Amino acid sequence: MANSRIDLHIHSTASDGSFTPRQLIEMAKRKCALDAVALTDHDTVAGVAEFQEAGREFNIETFTGVEVSADFTGRTMHILGYGMDIQDFSLLRRLKSIQEGRSIRNIRIIERLQSLGISITIDDVKREAGTTCSQIGRPHIAGVLLKKGVVVNTRDAFDKYLRRGAPAYMERKRFSPEECINMIFQSGGVAVLAHPKVLQFSHQAELESTLRRLCAAGLGGIEVYYSSHRPSEVKFYEQIADKFGLISTGGSDFHGANKPSVMIGSGNGSLNVPGSLLPPLRAAIAAAKSDLL
Repeated sequence: MANSRIDLHIHSTASDGSFTPRQLIEMAKRKCALDAVALTDHDTVAGVAEFQEAGREFNIETFTGVEVSADFTGRTMHILGYGMDIQDFSLLRRLKSIQEGRSIRNIRIIERLQSLGISITIDDVKREAGTTCSQIGRPHIAGVLLKKGVVVNTRDAFDKYLRRGAPAYMERKRFSPEECINMIFQSGGVAVLAHPKVLQFSHQAELESTLRRLCAAGLGGIEVYYSSHRPSEVKFYEQIADKFGLISTGGSDFHGANKPSVMIGSGNGSLNVPGSLLPPLRAAIAAAKSDLL
């Protein structure tokens, strides 16, 4: 397994991806020859059971996963969770709370767009999301705006209307990073800081200060390999992981048609997440579960 390749950060139709959990497994096995994958849908584990079942059928290792949005000093921090018990009542209750907050925000965004003279309804957005999607979000609203000719592409939709600071942007309920880490840990999982580069820390001291705070709350890893991480950045985050005693993970952040420049397994074309990351991840998950006994 020395040359094995993995992808621990992919999204399905259960959140804002364009492929079903089963289709993702087929792609990972037949097109990408990956050895292990994790489904990390936003604030939901609704697609994980189908994902695991398909993984057994196609003989590819799967990990239960989730990506939770946290409020971080007015920014959004994403915390990945691996190995959780997806039947855990507390986890499901807290994820449902986040999902309800998203639903309320969707209505408020649509109302704001309507006030800007754009003809759009929640039914338009539901049709865009389709029947297989368990939760609706801004990418689906962007899809409606694109189909109506209001914008030229989904990035344009976010830039003009939906990103933070844009006219139709609305905040939603988010937990703190500590609360997100706790919900993952309490369900037997390992919490990992997703794509640290995206947070745009002003300097290394700010990153390290943040990691000290998160490690005190139980953070177990950091996403070292990511589609937008250059080789020098991968090396930097590997050193950071070693310094703080964190496991390294990696993934493409694949969304299918909703993020067309990123491919499963290879990201923007140069991503290569090594299978050597798996033993530390498995050990961390086993330790997390034993801590709950």
